[in-house]
Amino acid sequence: MTQATTLRIGSGSGWWGDRVEPAERSARLGKLDYLCFETMAEATVSAAQVRKRRDPAFGGYDTYLDDRMRAVLPHCIANGTRIISNQGWIHPLGAARRVAQLCEELGLHGVKIAAVTTTDLTGSICELDLSLLESGEHVSTLRDTLISAEPYEGVGPIVEALRAGAQIVITGRVADPSLFLAPMIHHSAGSPTMSRCSRAAAPSATCSNAVPR
Repeated sequence: MTQATTLRIGSGSGWWGDRVEPAERSARLGKLDYLCFETMAEATVSAAQVRKRRDPAFGGYDTYLDDRMRAVLPHCIANGTRIISNQGWIHPLGAARRVAQLCEELGLHGVKIAAVTTTDLTGSICELDLSLLESGEHVSTLRDTLISAEPYEGVGPIVEALRAGAQIVITGRVADPSLFLAPMIHHSAGSPTMSRCSRAAAPSATCSNAVPR
């Protein structure tokens, strides 16, 4: 199938505290193919992990997830706009389940939702053969004080989800450009330029976030 040469990608947020109204307007009037939300920072991940330890009831995902999704879901589904968002923070599967609930509440049935769950190594990093750059010691020396370890994921899992037909893709910690590169790579499958972009946006295991208490 020949794909259109124009791909319209909108930004629903550039950080956690962005207003919801511009995203709703873009979803309603932007004639978008994709609407992407970027809500994470290094501090966001650590703060979410700390809060989760103190408050087991905390969902682990963007605290504005409901507000943002309620505002844009009806327009996006009606207009055929796919959503890519890193609002999953430290629990993308939980966020995806919540989005599925919201879809049902809004009468949007059969929406295909994917979660990228490869971005949290907190429970396994101490078993890997890694050394700390600062001291040269094995990473397992952090076992008793480690709060979180999340590498930046690349475009791969997002592209896979889009190819599988996902209308909404919820991720945890991914490299910011991946949110926007993924739909371009998916849309331009086979393009030499996009193949190079895909390799450039590979995941980085060296950007883990290990914060002592």
